[in-house]
Amino acid sequence: MQKSFDEIMHELDFLLKGYSNEMRTNVNPYRFAQRKEKSPAFQYEPGDRTVHETLMEHVGTLPILATYFHGHVTEPVNLGRVLELLAVHDIGEIVVGDESTFTKKEDEGDIEQKEALKILNEKHHAAYLEFKENKTNEAKFAKSVDKIAPDILDVLTDIDITAKRLKHFANIELKNIPNTIEKFKSPHMQWSTFFREFHAELIKKLRGMFV
Repeated sequence: MQKSFDEIMHELDFLLKGYSNEMRTNVNPYRFAQRKEKSPAFQYEPGDRTVHETLMEHVGTLPILATYFHGHVTEPVNLGRVLELLAVHDIGEIVVGDESTFTKKEDEGDIEQKEALKILNEKHHAAYLEFKENKTNEAKFAKSVDKIAPDILDVLTDIDITAKRLKHFANIELKNIPNTIEKFKSPHMQWSTFFREFHAELIKKLRGMFV
């Protein structure tokens, strides 16, 4: 064992604390429902992140979606490799935090990558970079799952909550939400017939919600 027990525990504490405490912009509809059940008068405000998903929840949800979706795609994809990519792809957010897909700038992605590679053991650098380069079927599948997960949550979340959230974090007006999501997310679905068609149905559902 190259590192001492105490060093490993210190690093694990940093990782688990970071994943558990970093809040993302997406609302968790299930926690919101629980909050409303306990406090019927509760009203969502974007600045109150108590009903937002944590980075741990986001990264934990993706393997569930990936395992489910893997049975639907016809393109050859190694699910084991996909799960490895998903496990490390957002690790840089522990340091730099979460930035909305709709407002994230290229230099912010570069900083996140730099921090991620500092945290990750070198043997996982290739997996992280494979996801970022998005050239293999496994990377494309993982990217599709990562991008589509928030859209699924938005379909399951009350329209007024999603409208408030996207106005606050990305300055998107209600009438522009479906088209903006389609613009930013649809390109990541085109490699696969299933993802392309399923995401198109999600957009159609969102258009119906936001009319």
